[in-house]
Amino acid sequence: MLFLAVTLGFFVENQREHLIEHRREKQFIKSYVEDLEADKVRLSFQIPLFQDKISKIDTMVSLISGISPKTGSNRTYLYFSDASWFYKFFPVDRTMQQLKNAGGMRLLRNITAVDSILAYDRETKFIQIHIETSLYKNAQNLKDLEYKLYDFSLIAGWGQGKSRSTLQYPVSASMLSYDAFLLSEYKNKLIDAQRDYASQYNYLFNLKSRAERLIELLKKEYHLK
Repeated sequence: MLFLAVTLGFFVENQREHLIEHRREKQFIKSYVEDLEADKVRLSFQIPLFQDKISKIDTMVSLISGISPKTGSNRTYLYFSDASWFYKFFPVDRTMQQLKNAGGMRLLRNITAVDSILAYDRETKFIQIHIETSLYKNAQNLKDLEYKLYDFSLIAGWGQGKSRSTLQYPVSASMLSYDAFLLSEYKNKLIDAQRDYASQYNYLFNLKSRAERLIELLKKEYHLK
């Protein structure tokens, strides 16, 4: 009888721990889905911005050919600042950090869910690497040339910390330099940056699609509403 009672006690305790772990796992997944939803909002905001940036660089490249002492900047003041800045995508990693602190993916028992979460995490890390190694480099290269070509004193409010979108850019203004080699270099840097912006657009678009599929999968596997 004593042996039976001890065995039953172990069984009940094991079931209780199993229930607690299941509830904890489901809570983590619910929190992670909320993070994915937040990522979707950020991605939905940034994807059209990169699409617009690619289009504006096309315009810039076309207008640069018409820059001369007679024509002045040929309207490029209206577009140049869009080429050298971008929004950096920061995924919401609140739940991933909590999972790491709680012992990592061992807490999650659904292999399909774990594999999909890790795949999404790898893709966000790849995007961070692309930002750090390509986008920042291109942006700095463009800024270095902008300092030599554009007169920021002609842009009202430039030095006052105002948002670039609220500044008044001159339609027709003089350039600091009309050097043909410098302008050709600038055009090449713009095209190079455009290439990486197009890649970023594709990466973010694909990540948003992956986030949507992952949300659907997790809601199904864990019976979330």
